[in-house]
Amino acid sequence: MADKAFLKRAEKSWWGFLAAGALGALSLPPWYGLIFLPFSLFFLWHGAVHAPNWKKTLWWGFLYGMGWHVTDLYWLTDAILTRVEDFWWAVPIAAPGVSLLIAPLMALPALAARLPFSKKIHIAEENVPKFKQKAAIASLLLFAGMWPLSDLIRTYIFTGFPWNPPGSALAFPGLIGNICLQPASWIGVDGLTFFLVLFCVAPFLGRKSLLWTLVGVLLYLSFGSVRYYFPPKEANIQNPNVLMVQNSVAETEIFTHRSGLERFKTYLDLTRGGVAKALNTQEIMPKPLVVAWPESAFPFLLDETEQAQEMMAQAAQGHWIISGSLREDSAGRIYNTAQAISPEGEDKFIYAKSRLVPFGEYQPGIIPFNVLPDQLTPGNGVTTWSAKDLGSVSPLVCYEMIFPGRVASLKNRPGWILTISNDAWYSNSAGPWQHMTAGRLRSVEEGLPLVFVNNFGPSVAYSPQGKEISKIGWGEITSQLAPLPAPFEPTFFAKFGRLIAVLMSIFSCLVGIGLCFYKRGSSV
Repeated sequence: MADKAFLKRAEKSWWGFLAAGALGALSLPPWYGLIFLPFSLFFLWHGAVHAPNWKKTLWWGFLYGMGWHVTDLYWLTDAILTRVEDFWWAVPIAAPGVSLLIAPLMALPALAARLPFSKKIHIAEENVPKFKQKAAIASLLLFAGMWPLSDLIRTYIFTGFPWNPPGSALAFPGLIGNICLQPASWIGVDGLTFFLVLFCVAPFLGRKSLLWTLVGVLLYLSFGSVRYYFPPKEANIQNPNVLMVQNSVAETEIFTHRSGLERFKTYLDLTRGGVAKALNTQEIMPKPLVVAWPESAFPFLLDETEQAQEMMAQAAQGHWIISGSLREDSAGRIYNTAQAISPEGEDKFIYAKSRLVPFGEYQPGIIPFNVLPDQLTPGNGVTTWSAKDLGSVSPLVCYEMIFPGRVASLKNRPGWILTISNDAWYSNSAGPWQHMTAGRLRSVEEGLPLVFVNNFGPSVAYSPQGKEISKIGWGEITSQLAPLPAPFEPTFFAKFGRLIAVLMSIFSCLVGIGLCFYKRGSSV
């Protein structure tokens, strides 16, 4: 009885929904506490449908979102601490401030769930199995259907921040995670979110719902297993082997002149040693070799430093080498770029990052005063580099990898994806591991092998099924060979993007609304 009384108090208090949101966030990478998610989501759903009015539902949904996002994004504070002498005032508000902008979106599923219960229904609140079944099912369909739609909104408002959506909770390490991720090749991470929310809440609605949930989970895992053990047809493309080079440079040393020269020499040494070792390995499996350095690896302006280009080509011993570097154009605009140096030592390709980190690389217009002393300029968007021995690659820089459906061109489809990044800002917090998981999801969605080279780690390469090919741990200073497999033929998601998940979510909401009106029109 005491437990029931406590839960009833929690369900009508601000702290209950904050705590439930924080508990739900523990299901995400890198914690993977999926056992908490059903209880967390049910708490929100149950509270939403029994709120005394719409305002309370909105408020409780917002509080749930605050608890979720502050827990998920706590690591933003680490970035502030690297420049605490300039931004000391932002330390206590970094994670709550970002959460404040996106938390209201979690109120949308709660508001949708309340629709079938918008009129007073005389049912005992604590006895869920006695809910009118049609109303409960309608509410659940609206709740699950609205969640991917609210995540879609998160992609566009405030310059976009679709970080670590609920569906990423299925990206467990190892075989089980690989199987759970396979449906993303059809429905993307948004579709994973839909099914995850549906399967988490449905068992609480009664025995029949529990049975149908078990059937649904079994079908879901069966589809994932079939695709995993009987993969799609591979494209007739040979991808190179990629040498990932990680130097683990602290953020405070990134842009200092002296440490920049030392860092450049270390990268050259790591490259020479890694290439020599890789060439011995390639005697068994001869394929082209591409060397990849992380974001900001070159400390100066690479396109204006021909001597450095020649030194990099010599260290790569006649192979392509890709590095992060800033670039300045004739108008004085600064870009964050990935640049490809040919075996002859020429800067052949330059890609400028097109999606910049808000408050990190540029300042959104919603802030009326200047926070950042310098701002970067965005590039033109996704492109594909193609050249002999390089293959065809879609280069990305850091943050761009988190956007589903925007990492590779369908018209000029690449054979692999390369993301160079610098997550040293966030130390060994959850941030770099969540970033890495986003790359795993993109590889499954697109059916393309993906290489993620990170300054301080982790650096990793994934197959088109999201299987780990090669990995360098956090804080290691080394190089590691990643033999890339061939890509798959374009996946359903690669062809249609998020459209399938959006249509699925809209259909779920329409069915829920239909059941809602059917319930009201019938004498149940």
